[in-house]
Amino acid sequence: MTDTPLSPLVRSLLDNKFVAILVVKNGQNQARVEHVNSRAEQLFGLSADQLKEGNLAELLHFDQSDNSLARLVSTAQDVIVRGSVKIEDAEGESRLIPVDISVASVEGQDSYCVFITDSKDRESFNFLKRQFYKRITHELRSPLSSIVGALALLKSGKLSKIESIVQIAERNSKRLTLMINSILDVEQFESGRIYLQKRRSNLKALVHDSLSLVAEFAEESKVEIEADLADIKIDADEERLPQAIAQLIRYFIGHRSNLEKIKISASDKDGWADLRFTLSESAKKEGRDSSDSEDLKLIPTLSLDMARQVIALHNGSLTPPDFDRTGSGSEVWLRLPLSHNG
Repeated sequence: MTDTPLSPLVRSLLDNKFVAILVVKNGQNQARVEHVNSRAEQLFGLSADQLKEGNLAELLHFDQSDNSLARLVSTAQDVIVRGSVKIEDAEGESRLIPVDISVASVEGQDSYCVFITDSKDRESFNFLKRQFYKRITHELRSPLSSIVGALALLKSGKLSKIESIVQIAERNSKRLTLMINSILDVEQFESGRIYLQKRRSNLKALVHDSLSLVAEFAEESKVEIEADLADIKIDADEERLPQAIAQLIRYFIGHRSNLEKIKISASDKDGWADLRFTLSESAKKEGRDSSDSEDLKLIPTLSLDMARQVIALHNGSLTPPDFDRTGSGSEVWLRLPLSHNG
């Protein structure tokens, strides 16, 4: 059976380590499992191929006599219902594990994402959620405090030169805007309602716009960013693409605790606009709070997934495509088509 293409955000859900996920398609005879994540394999004790070959009614049991997908969707859509998963232990004995089940439609009306949570999953998810709220509260408060402080100094009227204060306020306003837009964009990206307004743009200017969005964060993290760019024309959404590049840079900084420098260069020699991010790390970097770094790693990588989707909507790509999973490598390439307009 041919797999249904999934959006970057749906694929990010499939890679989630805390919740078991099955993507099922309602066929003529029975519901078929099309995609699974590693947590589902662990929970069921079956390989991905075995789960795809299995019958959904045999995999999941809930407190109803009807185990069909239609029943599951009508019962669990937008709510959580109690159920169980049947597994076999090392001795071949079968037992039922209590789980919570919920369903969300994806990629059309005939495909559904089934989320299965046992007690261990729930504990891990709650821990992750607490860390996320802790981190995002700090992330929002920091630039807002800088803006309030800058405005207070301006109001005092005691400053002879206000240019630097205005620059601080402007830079933190952009940083705050990026984070708020990232949060608000999640629902739009999940539903696929993202529209680009492309125009002929200078890639160099777009990259500098993105750097202004992450300058404060890079400075706090003691990461130097150097950009050596030529004037290259591309067709781009001048708001979305800089945000995507900024989210990509934030991911590099947040997930590499020893990162010291990011060098960005550009080329159009092979008929494409290629941005190269060269990441330089030290053996042991001073100045980054280790607990702070761990909090960053625990935040779901939705920003990276949204960046990927914006890049895909620009007909671009990231190389290597799995750099976030390998966690290694000193170079990441962003490839975008050149402008074909005047």
